[in-house]
Amino acid sequence: IDKKDWSSWATSFAQRYPTPEAFREATSVQTASQASRSEPKRETDIRHKTPLPLQNLRMYKQTWWAISAVFAPLAAKGFAVVPCMAAGRKPLIMESCPASVLKRLGLYSEPYKGNQDG
Repeated sequence: IDKKDWSSWATSFAQRYPTPEAFREATSVQTASQASRSEPKRETDIRHKTPLPLQNLRMYKQTWWAISAVFAPLAAKGFAVVPCMAAGRKPLIMESCPASVLKRLGLYSEPYKGNQDG
């Protein structure tokens, strides 16, 4: 994050990535065959065992909309988006990956969204 704090970064997110597609293009890597894009996981994705990276084909639109239309406007109004921001005495918005939380608690036995093959 090239800004002084997460709130500033989130506020400028939609200017930096004007569309979900621009976000995915900027955060994924073109493969050698040029036919597809690789989706490298962040250190936090690996550490917390997230099922998909944020720029995954099924996730990038959710990520873009969450940051640009939900988290940034609420952070600008005084909410703390944790764990991205220090909580302090602000109202909290908790951002999490349900699959990672279930894995951490030892409660993950099958995909919570149902069968992933059909």
